[in-house]
Amino acid sequence: MEFKEERRPLNPLHGIVLFLIIMILFIFVFAPLQYYLGMTGLLLTELGLLAVTMLAVLVTKQSFREVFPIHRPRFGQIMGTILLWAGCFLFTMLVTLILMLFFPKGFAEVSSSMNAVFSSIPAFFSFLIVAVSPAVCEEAMHRGFIMHTFRGISRDWIAVLCIGLIFGLFHLDPYRFLPTALLGMGLAYVMRKTNNILFPALFHFINNSLSFLSSLSASSQETRRFRQGLFSASRQQFTVTRSSQRRRCSSPSKVPLQRKRRKKTSCTASSASWELPRAWRAVR
Repeated sequence: MEFKEERRPLNPLHGIVLFLIIMILFIFVFAPLQYYLGMTGLLLTELGLLAVTMLAVLVTKQSFREVFPIHRPRFGQIMGTILLWAGCFLFTMLVTLILMLFFPKGFAEVSSSMNAVFSSIPAFFSFLIVAVSPAVCEEAMHRGFIMHTFRGISRDWIAVLCIGLIFGLFHLDPYRFLPTALLGMGLAYVMRKTNNILFPALFHFINNSLSFLSSLSASSQETRRFRQGLFSASRQQFTVTRSSQRRRCSSPSKVPLQRKRRKKTSCTASSASWELPRAWRAVR
């Protein structure tokens, strides 16, 4: 007589333990990777999250189909997910604007650092890392394994609130904690109501795509302003140099005409010899 091995039901403590393990890995492994490797480190971080999540499913002997439920999406569900994302996005933007009134410097530093990282590699690869990989890897972790451990909680709002707070803590950013927690609640609500991980992945993908496009636009505007400022500064320097050269070369003198012409030539030569190292330093 054969006995089937029963799967041990999980509780929220298992999800919290996985979250703590990932946070420890993030501080000591993933954060240094992102610091030294930039966008490549971010991609390795996302793949590491996916690998640890898959390992947790194997260790706890859970079914991949139950942890990551995938069903054929219906058109109404897709449109509902998009509309819910739009509502969450507008509400999150309102909260972000209010927080920016109190912490303008913190949000400006976060935004500039993100723009610098996103623009460090070609836009196509940056889009794959920023928009596609989190929609797969982070959703497998949060709305996959961690939310699977909250299935025993009957009240939806408790599970949605807890998953949202975990998602906010996951980003380790005090300025963005509340906005990301609100987005995490929206993602958790979609997962709770549909039991289909494709919909929170779509939600996450749309949100990160819009954030990436806005960062890319801001980065291109900053580059354009920098080039315009550099051109105007170069033009101003050229004007100042020419005016000072004219003042030196047009100073009155009582020497004969032949000596005055010779002095004018030497003035031009000395000016050119002074400008060449300066231009070379500017190029360097």
